[in-house]
Amino acid sequence: MLVTIIGCGNNNPDLVKLKETNECIGCDLAGVNLKKANLSGANLSGANLSGANLSYAILNKAKLDGANLSGANLRGAKLNEANLNDANFSGANLSEGVYIMDLKYGRANFSGANLSGAAFSRGNLTGANFTEANLSGASLRNAHLNKAILSSANLSGADLTETDFIGSLLGETNLDGAKIEDADFSRALLFGVDFTKMKIKNRKPPKTANAVFCNTTMRDGLNNDGCEADLKQHFQITESFLAEWSKKDAAENEQRKIREREKFKKKMEKREKEEKDKERKLKQYGRGTLKQQFYKCLDLVSNYSSMPAARRFCQKDTGYDWANSGDN
Repeated sequence: MLVTIIGCGNNNPDLVKLKETNECIGCDLAGVNLKKANLSGANLSGANLSGANLSYAILNKAKLDGANLSGANLRGAKLNEANLNDANFSGANLSEGVYIMDLKYGRANFSGANLSGAAFSRGNLTGANFTEANLSGASLRNAHLNKAILSSANLSGADLTETDFIGSLLGETNLDGAKIEDADFSRALLFGVDFTKMKIKNRKPPKTANAVFCNTTMRDGLNNDGCEADLKQHFQITESFLAEWSKKDAAENEQRKIREREKFKKKMEKREKEEKDKERKLKQYGRGTLKQQFYKCLDLVSNYSSMPAARRFCQKDTGYDWANSGDN
């Protein structure tokens, strides 16, 4: 696969290796310029990409587990289905339309990263560290942030629809204007969080079953019920709870994938049928306008059918609206 590398010179053996093989495990690529590079499926596990320019790069299905991307510029990059387990994005810029979907993201470090406007739809962010990260305006619809750390993170205006925060830590987290329809904060640690400024459809409160509240502002007032909670015991129960939850979620995801495959199959079958039908009509009626095809059809069908029946058939088969055309 050809990898486009801009402004780096090809004397770096690691860059040459990446360009020729699309693989550079554990390589030192600190500060390199990979702007707009197509690195789809690249294996960069454990690579050092700190300070690298990956703006608008395509990293779909790339393996970046354990990679160091601290301070890297990933503005506008695409990381659909990328594997970022244990990757370090601290201080990185992932703003401006970064598209991230169906990720394998466990324990990634995004502390202090700029993720404003990023899209994490259906991303698995379990155990990720978002301390002081900027997620303003980001889309986290259907994402899993279970056991994530969101201390002092900015989630203002973010879309958290159906997002899971089970067992997560939210300390002084900014949720002003965030959409939280069907968001799940069960067993989360909610310290100094204000739930009164979020956008809640039909004013329905978020799910907070067995959450720990301390200086938490709810619509019915300040909640300090969990300030003296036994957190060690809470964590132990949460681990057991999430183990069962994960099994159920995995089964649901498998069913979703089956439904999506079936939907895609039907779509392809429909497209194939339409293409064959298009070829048939082209062969029978030629390349003319719908009107020309209609009358060609009429010439053929009227030989073995009454004219009214032939008109009805040809109108349906060619898509020409003869009935309202004014034609005699």
